[in-house]
Amino acid sequence: MAAAPLWLDVLIFASLGLLGIGYLLKPNLRHLFRLAGFAGVGWFWGVRAWIYIEQGSDAVNIAFTGLALPFFLYLAYHEWISFSKNEDLDSLRWATGVTFLAGLLYFSVDRVEAVASGLILVVAYQSLWLMQLFGYGSAWFVGPVGPIDGQLGAPIVGSGVTIILACTSFEAIVIFLGAVYATQMRSDPWADYARVNQKKIARLRKLSPQRRKLLGLLYTVPVIWILNLFRNAGVIYFFNEHTFDVQGAALGMSGFEFSHVFLGKGLSFVALVILAFVLFRTCPELLDNINGLMDLPRRGEKGKGGSGLVSAKHTPGPEAVAPKAVKGDAHPATNE
Repeated sequence: MAAAPLWLDVLIFASLGLLGIGYLLKPNLRHLFRLAGFAGVGWFWGVRAWIYIEQGSDAVNIAFTGLALPFFLYLAYHEWISFSKNEDLDSLRWATGVTFLAGLLYFSVDRVEAVASGLILVVAYQSLWLMQLFGYGSAWFVGPVGPIDGQLGAPIVGSGVTIILACTSFEAIVIFLGAVYATQMRSDPWADYARVNQKKIARLRKLSPQRRKLLGLLYTVPVIWILNLFRNAGVIYFFNEHTFDVQGAALGMSGFEFSHVFLGKGLSFVALVILAFVLFRTCPELLDNINGLMDLPRRGEKGKGGSGLVSAKHTPGPEAVAPKAVKGDAHPATNE
């Protein structure tokens, strides 16, 4: 990540610390820690979006960081409701855990130069190896890691391209790690659904919750890493072959920007969506949590339990159909 004011680093780590306390704490006071943590994380990304605008970053970075501000403020608002009603939502607790775990992993690596440099070098060497495996860039080599335009990067000498931390897929990996780790697994989540394709989930049903967690990570994390290497190699190839220079010029950008933003990030997003559905099939509890967040606007509706949220009655995939009866995932907070 590009250089930023010191106070911004203090803000994000303090906010993550508050979320960690709120995630582990038992009394109702935990919601106030979460509220402050979510508000701080939202503020952080709002400032980052402004910095990206000033730096002339691509529209994808600006859009996602900009949308993070209202999203986290909305979660903070619902933590205030939880505090006022002395209740806890499984989906909000999960969001707290994901943000804390993924954020702590990512920013710890991002702010420790030795670790970030090592990760960048590994990805640079592997990306170059993949290209040379297909007979391209045989004379190229990876240069030393150093600051480039305010960011750590390892140049692939001869290609005109530099690998930075954003090129390592580390962000996506820590999000999947956090999402799976923070999920409260159940021994048989399919029992909560009205209709289930028994043949499709027979093997998964025999696995323990922890084994399903591990399987979900094996289905996603290594695949993300490998797909990212192909993405890097493809973008470098298209840039050096000037494959999309014309298309980029038509949109007021260079061929590299077109390959990197539209093809690299666009196809990566599609791949992550597909992997998410694979993960939902293995760990349907994860989809329950996401559906719970999407149902937050219905919180407190008449006849919808304490929160108006559908919890374990969502449809996790094509093999299951939710029953008509719904139940909220809110429950009174305990002061253990």
